[in-house]
Amino acid sequence: MASFLVLLLSACHLLSEPEPMHLLSLHRIADQSLASSRFLRSIQDATQEKQVQIVSQPFLDSRFFYKAETVRADNAALAGLRLYIDRAGKNLLLQTMGTEQGGQFAVIVDGFFIGMSRLPTLADSLEYIELAPLWGATEAENIAQAVSVNYEKVNKF
Repeated sequence: MASFLVLLLSACHLLSEPEPMHLLSLHRIADQSLASSRFLRSIQDATQEKQVQIVSQPFLDSRFFYKAETVRADNAALAGLRLYIDRAGKNLLLQTMGTEQGGQFAVIVDGFFIGMSRLPTLADSLEYIELAPLWGATEAENIAQAVSVNYEKVNKF
């Protein structure tokens, strides 16, 4: 009976833990002439004005971003994000830059296509990757605050 109660209490603790929010994934752009498959998929923005075909597997996602901060240009209404990358993520970014240096990629948050951003052109900036200004200031700040929490949650053993 006691072991059943311990099991029940631990299950309740797991269920009460909130789910990760604002999960980010960065996807390479696929050749638009290729047919969709399990490796490629077409996505649209919320207004359904822009459609793009991406590689289904992200080259970087929330597992590799341990810290974030908002980046705003002077007098800009929109804000971008500077995502700090862990050691494993740096290797993945370096591999992607080898084939796609300076190219565009799709930014997806919680499964929704947000917009496009560009890969860095120099390998010097492997500490972080900057996303284009795609959000309002408040939304960008909320996403930035969630990054470190998500990193701990998705990298739990």
